[in-house]
Amino acid sequence: MAQRSFKHHYIPELYLKRWCTNLYSKEKKLIEYRRPKPSGKVIARRKCKSQTGFKYNLYTLPDLNEHEATWLEDRFMASVDNSADLAVNRLIEEGDLGTEIERSHFLRLLISLMRRNPQFIAHLARRWNSENNRIWREIQDNYDVMRRPQDPETYGQLLRQIDIGDKSRSFANLVVKLIDNEDLGNHLIKMPWTVIKLESRFGFITSDRPVVYASGCLRPDFYMCLALSPSCLFVSAKDTRIIENIASNSKTLSRRYNDVVARQAHDYVYAVDDSHCRFVENRLGKWREKKIVSDIAPSFRSITVPSFIDYA
Repeated sequence: MAQRSFKHHYIPELYLKRWCTNLYSKEKKLIEYRRPKPSGKVIARRKCKSQTGFKYNLYTLPDLNEHEATWLEDRFMASVDNSADLAVNRLIEEGDLGTEIERSHFLRLLISLMRRNPQFIAHLARRWNSENNRIWREIQDNYDVMRRPQDPETYGQLLRQIDIGDKSRSFANLVVKLIDNEDLGNHLIKMPWTVIKLESRFGFITSDRPVVYASGCLRPDFYMCLALSPSCLFVSAKDTRIIENIASNSKTLSRRYNDVVARQAHDYVYAVDDSHCRFVENRLGKWREKKIVSDIAPSFRSITVPSFIDYA
């Protein structure tokens, strides 16, 4: 059986489609801003949503058959994206979600956008391999003491009984648990939510790091923001005063949000048109440190960079 997929989108097409228009062509496209060289200029190119925000074989699992190898992309990530699409549509149209299931679907997407990018996956894989190797060295060194009556007599015999693909399956389960994080999900689902719709003609851009959040989720000043479209911003916070604070600055909200998502972008910024060249040029990839400061909510200035920035 042929491998099912090889272009693995860490920025889902179903998310990017809301920035696609047919202003310049019959086919709906968006503007991708990218800096090909670290010290080079930002280039704006019109692309289909399928042509950006992906890495070849990002989630392909080694040592598995061709059907299992792309399970993370073909089954799990596809389920996350498809389930959330209807929820995002409803948030845009109605400003809220009626059921806990819809909220759960949306939160899976939001959490995945922080934990499915190439830098996070590579970091996770390094940590996983290091810990896995440490455990097996410990088993090898202490096998005579640790061996149970039903276990093989020698460590070598044990290795020959193990399915070589189990390591990849365990890594896939780890990725799933980090996105389907029950504790985090239960915490976020209870927070107040709102959707702010722009009155300004200047729309929201997005990037390959589209989620903006402040401090830790257990702190009283925690909040999260995600542009759902060029005209809609999802906001959730522990304290409703933070939401009110963000919403009260609607005239400058898009510029403040855009400033953050462009600075914390790793490779790509996206917009409806190419009018943001200078703005993105001055910001793309500027925040790759552990601490940053943002005025997305002017009264709550201290932001801890989302963990995925640590892996840049």
